[in-house]
Amino acid sequence: MILRAFEKEIPSNLSDAKMVLEFFNTPNFDSYFRDMDKMNIRDYFNRLVIFIFERKPDTIVKKQNHSELINECAKTYIPSLWELGQDSSNCERRMPLLLLYSDEGASFNKFVSTGSIYYPIEILLTNGKTEILPKGKCPNPYQCKGYRYHFGADGNQVLEDWRNYKLKDFRELYNLLLVQYILKNKIAESQIGDYPAIVLYFVNIGLSNIKELPDDLFDYQGQDAQKLYDYVKRTISGDNRNCIFLKIEIKYTIARGENINSPNFKTIFGYLMDSGFPQRLYSDEIIYHADYTDEKGVDVGGLFRDSFYFIVEELMNLNLKYFTNKPISLLCESDCLVPSITLSPRQAETIGALISSAIATQNCHRKWKIPLFIWNSFVTDAKFSALVDCNDGDYFNELEKVVTNMRNGFWKVLPLQEVSNLSGRFLKGLACGKEGALDYNSFINLFDERTKSLSIWNTFKQAISNFTSEQFCKLLQFITGIDTPSMKSGYFLKLCEVPTNLKNEEEYLLPFAHTCFLQLDIMPYKSADLLRQKLIVCINNYSTMTG
Repeated sequence: MILRAFEKEIPSNLSDAKMVLEFFNTPNFDSYFRDMDKMNIRDYFNRLVIFIFERKPDTIVKKQNHSELINECAKTYIPSLWELGQDSSNCERRMPLLLLYSDEGASFNKFVSTGSIYYPIEILLTNGKTEILPKGKCPNPYQCKGYRYHFGADGNQVLEDWRNYKLKDFRELYNLLLVQYILKNKIAESQIGDYPAIVLYFVNIGLSNIKELPDDLFDYQGQDAQKLYDYVKRTISGDNRNCIFLKIEIKYTIARGENINSPNFKTIFGYLMDSGFPQRLYSDEIIYHADYTDEKGVDVGGLFRDSFYFIVEELMNLNLKYFTNKPISLLCESDCLVPSITLSPRQAETIGALISSAIATQNCHRKWKIPLFIWNSFVTDAKFSALVDCNDGDYFNELEKVVTNMRNGFWKVLPLQEVSNLSGRFLKGLACGKEGALDYNSFINLFDERTKSLSIWNTFKQAISNFTSEQFCKLLQFITGIDTPSMKSGYFLKLCEVPTNLKNEEEYLLPFAHTCFLQLDIMPYKSADLLRQKLIVCINNYSTMTG
């Protein structure tokens, strides 16, 4: 019988099939199977499970321990579930029953809702054990570490649902479950469409393997965002006297290359913190006005954007110690920075208010490297312990104080009731702008239609055609004051062709940017190579060449 199993033959009767599965599912035999090719044998085990499931479903759905071999084979299906789920022609490949049988599944999601659940879930308890909660229960987010959707305990019902849905198209559920529930730290309290528990179970697994969420999952100009911006428009004062003015000695900041160890060094964030910020927003585009002492220029947005860019650079600069690398004990993304536990209440509150003000005025900055649990904290008043786990109690308590102050500052500009139906990931997108590097096509699409009719346009396009993503970001910063495109509707850059009597292009003036008006002035170059050289000079020295 065992030899037949190794030949990947499915037994003809239920009793023999259960015996083969039990043999390979015995943990004590794991040492014999250590060198077995998991990818080569997994489909056999999956067919074996299907054979048994269709004849005795309770054998497969009941909670039990499994061998390392079965779990490791099941785990190999997980990486492909997201892609397979986008095409219904993949049939049951989207719902491999070996995964249902094994102990492998989705990662556990945090949640803050406490209503009764519609679908069965598996919860992870604080002692590391798991428990299945059936439909109708009310899980407590403070008594468990997370949840994931479960297929249920009724084998016949699970089998019926699997048969009914293995050929159906459920692509839409990936977006619905992720955007409306998982990312909002909520558990479904009512049925989603007509989908049964087993479909949510497999979709949840597929979603849990996504490391980077694509921006096209979110509609940053849609109804949710528009409601937020409508609130901002209703609450802005429009009174210039209510706008904060920062008079900045810019030459002593990192914006002009001042060493942070210099006795003259100052942070632009310090000016903001000392200004009494936040106050009522004066504009839905500008958080504050800026005046650079000893430098010419009237602030109609350009100096604000320039200074805002450097404030975020300061906050994310590890040497300035506003944020730090995350400690090992804090269980969150490893590539993010967390607020220093030494931040004063005023510092933390100002940071939170700056983030919400930037969202409110649609001023994006791609350098906000903040972990998702902090973005999540802005959309709920749940306890901090429901949002993130930490193995160091003392550190966690100090971090909680800092994040609480950040939340309070955030809510001074965008109150909780205005963001409570959003996800933290959605807020992150509004604050950081769309992810992905700027390239040639995305950059030229930022310009208005009038610009594209200028005679200089084709030369300009040729000049930047081979720019790197970093150079495009620097050029955007040269023109606007910031290196991240705004997601504001009607946001366009402009070119202006400057007439001249000069005949020799070598004598043409360098391109000049008006950051206030998102405009780049260029003389009528014919040589794309020469214009490219001039633009590179500009973006490498932009801090002294904008107005």
